Amino acid sequence: MRILSETEISSAGLAINAVGIFNDIEDSELSSLARYGEWVEAENELIVEDGTEQEYIFLVSIGSVAVSYTHLRA
Repeated sequence: MRILSETEISSAGLAINAVGIFNDIEDSELSSLARYGEWVEAENELIVEDGTEQEYIFLVSIGSVAVSYTHLRA
């Protein structure tokens, strides 16, 4: 993953929009939330693995995420 600079974030117009789980949150609070975290770019990377402790919450701003699960039999 590559952390985006403030210039890249601004020029791309990246923001957290008031939709879905953020529907009832004021724009000023969404702006604060967007500045609090880091914006990263990831392509074809594993970002979360089942059974491991997660230190972050990931929000997908642009693009899509593939989720897969393989059940291994003993």
